[in-house]
Amino acid sequence: MTDLSTELLDILHDLIGTRGFYQNSEYELIEILEHGPALVLRDCSEAHAIQNDMHGEAHRLVTKTHTVPLFSEVRHDLHPVLKEFFEPPQVDRLTQALKPS
Repeated sequence: MTDLSTELLDILHDLIGTRGFYQNSEYELIEILEHGPALVLRDCSEAHAIQNDMHGEAHRLVTKTHTVPLFSEVRHDLHPVLKEFFEPPQVDRLTQALKPS
C-alpha cells in the first residue's frame, strides 16, 4: 500500500465524474480507493452485468465497473490504462503529482 499525498488526492477527487475512453469504450471515474490505491471506472455503455447475492444467486442487473490500480506494476508511474483514459493535460498533472518532492 502506498500513502498518497494530499495534493494527489485532491487532484484525483476533482477528477471524479470525468469521462474518458479506453479500448473504444466510454468509462466514467466514479470512485477513488485510497487504500490500494486504485480508481473505479464505470462502463458507460448499455451493457450490464448480473450481480449475485451472498448465496451466489442472480439478483439484479448492474452497470459494469473496473478497478484500475493507480500505479503501473512495472515502475512508479501512472497505470497505462489511466494514461489512455485521461486527457493529456490530466495525465501531465497526475504525473507531476506522483514525482517525489
